[in-house]
Amino acid sequence: MAELHSESRKNEEDKDKTGEIFVNKTIEEVSKASEVVNFITIPINKFLPLFGDIITIVKEIIDMYNTAETNKRICGVLLDRVQAAEAAVNNLEIRKKERPEFFTEQNIVILRKLVNVIRKIGDFIKEIRELKGLWKYLTCKNVAETFKSLTAEFDGYMSSLSFAITIELKLQGERDRAALSKDVQETNQV
Repeated sequence: MAELHSESRKNEEDKDKTGEIFVNKTIEEVSKASEVVNFITIPINKFLPLFGDIITIVKEIIDMYNTAETNKRICGVLLDRVQAAEAAVNNLEIRKKERPEFFTEQNIVILRKLVNVIRKIGDFIKEIRELKGLWKYLTCKNVAETFKSLTAEFDGYMSSLSFAITIELKLQGERDRAALSKDVQETNQV
């Protein structure tokens, strides 16, 4: 009888282990499936309007940079960044068949956010490129804070999209600080 009870307990333990293995495998399979769902590609035509927005905004930023009267260096640093995004988008459009893994729901959401931050960069350049008189002094600190915030947000989205930024970030960071410092210094001297 003791042997029967011992054997019964062993069978129950085996069932528990089998159940545990089944649950673990199920969790593993669900996890893999959810990863696959994140990478299900969507039609490129959903991305094209966003690509077009980036290209259009960059052209506007180039025009603003060319006519900037103040803070030209800051405008130039921001222009470098948005042109990197434009280059990445152009490359994606050309090589869409080679990069189908890019065209996911997750990336379209991030790309929309990138477009919004590029718009904010355009608005910021429009605002600072013609600062005159007392406004230059009053907005100096705000310009620096906004600049840092926009570049951090932009760089984050570029990184999330795994866009190859043609500008080495460390060197660009040094150039950013130098440009910001020189423009702020010039503003304070005038």
